[in-house]
Amino acid sequence: MTPGLRAAERSLTRAGRADTHELQALTREDVGEIVRQCKPLGARATDALADLLFKRTLGNPFFVEELLAATVAAESRDRSEEHTSELQSRFG
Repeated sequence: MTPGLRAAERSLTRAGRADTHELQALTREDVGEIVRQCKPLGARATDALADLLFKRTLGNPFFVEELLAATVAAESRDRSEEHTSELQSRFG
């Protein structure tokens, strides 16, 4: 954290306008468990995805959650676009 950000954090905490929570990095096993429990991924919840998420985030809980959510959203959007294209080709 930069010195300026750290100073802002302390100031907001002293003023009662913020709480801080120190989080430890997740292990590769933790990330794997989160991926396996992500129901929207279904069969796509693979060890390879967990490995990639862990490598990209270094186990930062915030980044794990955000990248996983972005992955789910992108896959959902892709499936929706495929479905729309299929309907247009059938009923066009």
